[in-house]
Amino acid sequence: RGNVLEGLVEEEGEITPGPQGALEDDPLIPVIHCIAKAADKRKAAGILAMRVSHITFTTEFFVNMMGNSRPQNQAIAAAIEEDMLEQYG
Repeated sequence: RGNVLEGLVEEEGEITPGPQGALEDDPLIPVIHCIAKAADKRKAAGILAMRVSHITFTTEFFVNMMGNSRPQNQAIAAAIEEDMLEQYG
């Protein structure tokens, strides 16, 4: 674990978060829009995208949504996968 944190720990023992710039300048915004639009096409509810790069080093965004049934959840996931492959393939 020490090797993983090397260079990330400051003198006070705190881990410094990743760089934070303006949200509109984030290069992942088009990807998040693609995910949200694909989910919306399949009537996903409560679509929420949160930028979490300031609290974790392994994740930039967290996108959450809900479906009303297993088939709807599967359709949402399939739509996201299809649209992402089509745009970023």
